[in-house]
Amino acid sequence: MREAIGGSFLLYLVIIFLGIYIGILMFSLSYIKAFKIKNQIISIIEKNEGYTAEAQNQIRAYFIENRMHLGVTVTEGYCNTRNIASTNIIVGVDQSFCLYEHRNVRENTIYYTVRTFIHMDVPILGDAINAMRFGISGETIVIYEGNKLR
Repeated sequence: MREAIGGSFLLYLVIIFLGIYIGILMFSLSYIKAFKIKNQIISIIEKNEGYTAEAQNQIRAYFIENRMHLGVTVTEGYCNTRNIASTNIIVGVDQSFCLYEHRNVRENTIYYTVRTFIHMDVPILGDAINAMRFGISGETIVIYEGNKLR
């Protein structure tokens, strides 16, 4: 009984743990990418003081310049199911993120919630993982617009 655990069983065990490790690493990299895109979108919206046509062009240019796309296509119906209270739901540039507009007409302020999604392109488990749609949300600062709201 010197070799209680057979060589092939040990090899299978190593392959399983290696697969789990690679899966966690892939998820982490996708999470970092979605987080980076969300932060850049928030930065552009804050810089332009709202989701204006100029902000949309800058977001589109950012995606093209950095060859970034989340690989996820969202629709307004999907954005509606997120249970985020807002006055307006906008599907972002190239349908790759959800944007929720929150207005306070009494105080003439507006802020946005940006939600990006993690996409993993795994050959066998990809569809099951992407069906879960892990999302990352973030909010802009409150934008005061004086006497008018856009």
